[in-house]
Amino acid sequence: MHTLQPFGVGGWQGTAGEVGQVLAGLYRYDQLNRLRQMRTRAGLDDATNDWTTLPTPTGADADKYLSTYAYDANGNIEAADRYDQNGDHYDDLEYFYHKSGSDLVRNRLYHLKDHADATNTLVNEGPSGAVDLDHRQVTFYPDIDDINEDNNYRYDELGNLIQDLEEGIAGIDWTVAGKVKAVTRAGGSTLQPMEFAYGAGGQRTEKTVGAGADLIREHYVRDAQGNVMALYRYQPGGGNFTLKERALYGSSRLGRYVEEVEFIPPPTIPQTQAADDRRLQYEMTDHLGNVSTVVTGRLLIGNGAPHEAQVLSAQGYEPFGSLMPGRNYSSSSYRFGFNGQEKDDEMHGATGTSYDFGARIYDLRVARFLSIDPKAPLYPYWTPYLFAGNNPIRYVDLFGEGPGDKVKIRDVTAAFNSKATGSVFKITHYIDQPGSGGDRDTWEGWPTDPDVGHTFIKLTQVNEDGSQIERIVGFYPDSSVDLDNPEGLGAFVDDDGHEYDVSIGFTLDANQFQATLDYLNGKDGAMYILNSQNCTDVGLGCASASGSPLPDTEGTWGGANIMGYRIPEGRGSNPGDAGEDIRALPGANSTKGVARAENKGAAAPNAGGNNGSDKKTKKL
Repeated sequence: MHTLQPFGVGGWQGTAGEVGQVLAGLYRYDQLNRLRQMRTRAGLDDATNDWTTLPTPTGADADKYLSTYAYDANGNIEAADRYDQNGDHYDDLEYFYHKSGSDLVRNRLYHLKDHADATNTLVNEGPSGAVDLDHRQVTFYPDIDDINEDNNYRYDELGNLIQDLEEGIAGIDWTVAGKVKAVTRAGGSTLQPMEFAYGAGGQRTEKTVGAGADLIREHYVRDAQGNVMALYRYQPGGGNFTLKERALYGSSRLGRYVEEVEFIPPPTIPQTQAADDRRLQYEMTDHLGNVSTVVTGRLLIGNGAPHEAQVLSAQGYEPFGSLMPGRNYSSSSYRFGFNGQEKDDEMHGATGTSYDFGARIYDLRVARFLSIDPKAPLYPYWTPYLFAGNNPIRYVDLFGEGPGDKVKIRDVTAAFNSKATGSVFKITHYIDQPGSGGDRDTWEGWPTDPDVGHTFIKLTQVNEDGSQIERIVGFYPDSSVDLDNPEGLGAFVDDDGHEYDVSIGFTLDANQFQATLDYLNGKDGAMYILNSQNCTDVGLGCASASGSPLPDTEGTWGGANIMGYRIPEGRGSNPGDAGEDIRALPGANSTKGVARAENKGAAAPNAGGNNGSDKKTKKL
C-alpha cells in the first residue's frame, strides 16, 4: 500500500509526480532460526500486484538496505552490517564481550567498534532522520580485572547497564524491581538527565527530562487495567501544566487525540467543542505491531484519488528496529513506533533509538536490552540481553520479557473451516505446571519468585486429502499483572515451541469444533483477570465449548503472613490444579515435551461456501 510506505526512489514521496514505492524484504536464517540477512527489492507492479517481473539488481543496487548479522553460540551478536538507500556501508559493527581466550565468560557487551566509513552522512539527513551510531574506534581492554572499568559499557553486579560513555551516559540508577530510575550524563554532554517513576504494578507513571528551568515532567494517567488514557506535561520553568494527548482504543490502541489544554494558568473551556479532524491521529501497523504510518482524520485531495488521509509520519524499520535511512518522515511527531512501543528519544538524543518495552529498555541500533530478561531462566540457551530470540521478523519481545508471537485470535480461527467435507478435527490441551517434583498444584517459589505455569491449546484440522492445519495459542495479559493488580487487557500469543508437562487430546465433530472457534472469537479484546479469566480459564472454556470432559479444580495461593505483612490471596483455576486433574484422566500424556504446530496452512474449501461460523460473536 502506498499509504503504508509512501517513499519513492528519492526518499519521501520520491521525485515530482512519483507515487510511493513498496519494498519487499527477503530474509535468510541459520539452522537455529536466527536472522542472518535482509535484502530488499523494489518494483511491485501495482496493476497486477506482482513481483515476478523484477530484474535481479547488480552493483550498489544489490546492497540497498542490506543488513547482515553474525552470532555466537549464546545468541550474542558478534557482527552487524547495514547499508543505506544508495547501497553504501554505514554500519560495520564489531561486538566485544567478556572472554577468556575464545571462551565466553559473560554475555555482557563491553565495547562496540564501527569499522564503516565515518563520512557517510546520508543516514543523518532529512527531518527526523535515522541517526548513525558514533564512529567508535577506541581500544578495547579485555583484561578481566579491569574489563568493567576501562571500556565503554559498564554493569552492576546484577548485569544492569550503568554506563555508555559514547552516548553520554555516565550512570544509570536502577530500582529494586529492575527498572531504570535515573540517567546521569557525562561531563560535556549536551543531553539532559532523566528520571522515571513507577506505580505499584511496575508501570511507568512519570518521565522527567532535564533539570532546573529546563525540566519537563510527563505524567501518565492509566485506567484500572494499566492502559495509558492521557499524558500531562509539567514545566515548572514556564509555570505550565498541560494536557498533551488522550489515547484512542478499540480492542487495542488505535491512535491518539492531540489537543493541548493548559490547566496552569486555568483554561477557558467552551461547554461544547467539536473534535478537530487534524488532531485525531490513527496508527497503521504491520503484523508485528510496528507503526508504519500515522494519518490524521483530515482528508486531502491528491495523487489522482478524490480523498486521501493526511500523513503525519511514516517510517520503515531495519529488522531489529532502527529507522531505515531515507525511509522515514517526521518520525519524531508520534510517540510510538517499533513493535508499537513508546520511544525514549531523550535517552540517546535521536529519534527512534531507544524504546520502553515495559519490563526493560531496548537499544535498537545495538539490538540489545539494557538489562537481563526477567524470564531468563525460561531460556537458558540464550543470552538474557537478546531481542525476540534473534528472529525479529517473526517474533516480538513481549513486554521485554522474552520472544513471542502476538496474534489476532480471529486470524487464527479463520485458518480453519468446520464445514470442509471429510475433515477430522481435534483439540489438544497442554499444561506447563508450576515448579517441579511431586507437588505440582502450588506456585513454587512464592512469594519472592513464583513459578505460575501456563495453559494453552492446539487446534488441528486434518482434511480429506491428508493435508493438515494446526495452530497453538495461549491467553496472556497484555501488561504485567499480579495479585495486587490482577487485571489487564488480554492478548493471544502463538505458543508454538512452548514446553509442557502434561497434555490430553480429544477428537471433535464439526459442530464441537465450530463451537470452540466461536468461543475463541468471543475472547477477542477480552480482559485478562488473574482470578477468573486467566490462561487456564480460557483453556477450560475451550474444553466446555467443545464438550471435552475436563474437570475444573479451583485452588488458592498466597494469602500468607510474611514478617507481619499479608500477601494477597489468589484463587480460581490454575495450571497446577488443572495439570493434576488431567494426569488422572485416561488417555493423558504425562511425558514432558514441546508443543509444535506441524502445518499452519490455509483452510480447506467447504461444501456450503462459508468459511467459518454463520453466528455473530459477542466481543467481551
